[in-house]
Amino acid sequence: MARKRQNNGIPTFDDFLKPVVQALMELGGSGTNEEINESVFQIGNISEEASYRLD
Repeated sequence: MARKRQNNGIPTFDDFLKPVVQALMELGGSGTNEEINESVFQIGNISEEASYRLD
């Protein structure tokens, strides 16, 4: 069962699973942390503001 998104707007672990797999596939199976993060944020429509709270 998937977890619900918290009220603070920060995506949960489950929200990231599919975008991470998709990003890795698009990057040919591997990438730097920065490449993966950038791709995941684009795929998952994660705002720049939310991405800063994840660091």
